[in-house]
Amino acid sequence: MAYTNLANLIKAVSEDRLIELTDDNDTGVVDTDVIDDVLDQVEELISGKISGRYTTPLADPVPKLIVSVANDLAIYELHKRRLNLDMPESLEQQRKNAMKILDDIRKKALHLSANELAVTTDTSGHAGLRASDRVFDDETLSKY
Repeated sequence: MAYTNLANLIKAVSEDRLIELTDDNDTGVVDTDVIDDVLDQVEELISGKISGRYTTPLADPVPKLIVSVANDLAIYELHKRRLNLDMPESLEQQRKNAMKILDDIRKKALHLSANELAVTTDTSGHAGLRASDRVFDDETLSKY
């Protein structure tokens, strides 16, 4: 389950731009296979970053903050397919901001809204949200 979708990407950059970024065969339409591959890659990155804090993949409805981060990362990855050398500074900054948000979520400096997270249960009956098992944070451990 991707954290964003084609409709959200069209809102973010326009369908014409997505055609430019994905249409490798000059069909004049968005190549949904390319979109799906990029969205899978982005979901894996996001899940990897926040999995120590939240059960991943996140269930629907995906928090709006995660949708926004997924959009930014997907747009960056789509541009990267076309821009082999110099990535525009605005896209580099957009990616850095998205990665910082994910790092802040992982470090517990930023919290996803509990009312936006669907609490799921696995077959053992445990809640889908979980806290970190760590007793000491990185700052405390760095002192030793």
